[in-house]
Formats: sequence, structure tokens, C-alpha cells
Amino acid sequence: VQALLNRYWDHKRRMVEARLGRSVRWLDVVKTLASWLSNHQTLSAPVDVLDVVMADAQAMASEHVLVIEGNSCRFFHESVFDYVFARTFVAEGGTVMRLLKGDEQHLFRRGQVRQILTYNRDRAFDEYLADLKSLLKN
Repeated sequence: VQALLNRYWDHKRRMVEARLGRSVRWLDVVKTLASWLSNHQTLSAPVDVLDVVMADAQAMASEHVLVIEGNSCRFFHESVFDYVFARTFVAEGGTVMRLLKGDEQHLFRRGQVRQILTYNRDRAFDEYLADLKSLLKN
């Protein structure tokens, strides 16, 4: 699954860049949306969250990465949100314990925890083991 999501990320990014005829602000769009969704523990956000990168977000919607309907936007599938969140969170040094200690542990966090562990298992096995050890101890 991780390999498929990695390929999806790369393929869709190239498709959006081809559509726009320029470099896309991919990371800005996905990180902004994923962070907002995570902070609010929901799967859709007000479209104005992406105002600064709207042209790129609309191109991403045309390539079926995002869904923009009326005044809301979301990733086309929850598994893509979980993957994007894990990838960007881990890239910034995030750990499972930091995520869980940051606020209440609602059911929403389950998919994120699973995806962070899965992402790190394939990316950096030592970080995965450290996260797992920390979870079991705490």
C-alpha cells in the first residue's frame, strides 16, 4: 500500500504540473489541508483554507487528488489524507507520541497513528521501532 501511495503522490504531482504548465505548490496545498483536517479532526475543510494556493488546489481537484464542492474541500479518499498527513508530519520530525500527547485521543487519531507507523516502518525502521516502543511504554 505504501509503495502504491508513494507512486500515486509522484504521478499525480507530475499530472498537475503538466496541467498547469509550471511547478505546482503541491506540498503547500497538501500540507495546509492535511494540517487543518488533523487539527479539527474532520475529513473536510472550508475551501477558504486553500485561498493562498487556490489555483493549484483547483488543478489538483481536476486531477482527482482533491474534491472541491461548494464551500468545502477534502482529499479524494480518506486513505490519501492519512498518507499525506503521515508523510508531512514525519518529514517535520513528528512522532506518534507527539501526536497523541498534543490533544485528546479521539477515534479520529486511529487512522493517523496507523499510517504514521506504517509510513515509518517502510521509510525508517529505527524510527518505527522507537515510536512503537514509546507507545507501548506510555
